Amino acid sequence: MSKTFVIDDLHPVTSLAACAVRCASQLECGSFFFVEIENQRSCQTHSLVFTSTEGAEVSPGSRYYQLFEDWCPQKKGYILNRKLSLCYHFVTSEQTWISAMTACEKEGGHLLWLTSQEVVDHLKDFLSSSPDRRRRHVSVGIHMTTSQDWTFTDGRQITFTDWAEGEPSSRSENCVVMAWFYSFRWNDAPCFGYTRPSLCQIDSVA
Repeated sequence: MSKTFVIDDLHPVTSLAACAVRCASQLECGSFFFVEIENQRSCQTHSLVFTSTEGAEVSPGSRYYQLFEDWCPQKKGYILNRKLSLCYHFVTSEQTWISAMTACEKEGGHLLWLTSQEVVDHLKDFLSSSPDRRRRHVSVGIHMTTSQDWTFTDGRQITFTDWAEGEPSSRSENCVVMAWFYSFRWNDAPCFGYTRPSLCQIDSVA
């Protein structure tokens, strides 16, 4: 397993509860492995959450957990980044950008808003960390209005961009995807006709 997203690598602990507390005390921690072999207990904390732990276990005696908060519905597949106050879900089913937007709104959320370099960098890490994501374009919540402005889905104009070189490139491609062949930098794409996975976001009510 890559150590890129490891915060603490097999730190000695006394119990599962102590491992959970250690992760909770590290704002960047999203998940952890608790390892127990022959009365030796250790904890490995991570900045990312694995959507699949296949091939990710640090040893045969490890168990995997992720942190969550009530406002971010983990049981629906949402992932919480506490440092960014970001709650998001990678939707594997392929839909047009318009259909993905509607589906997110039905869940009480919206297509994910890329508001800063920190958010973009985290999602690039998340998307590139798994074989089932790293070669798929992903719809996000930015599109072009009839006045040729790029806005979030709630109508706010964007103040930050991460366009790939040469993008946006077409007046007929009015929706934004994070494009895998651009290392998940932004690419303008059709809102209709083409299907792809998407990222949904739910905002904290606090």
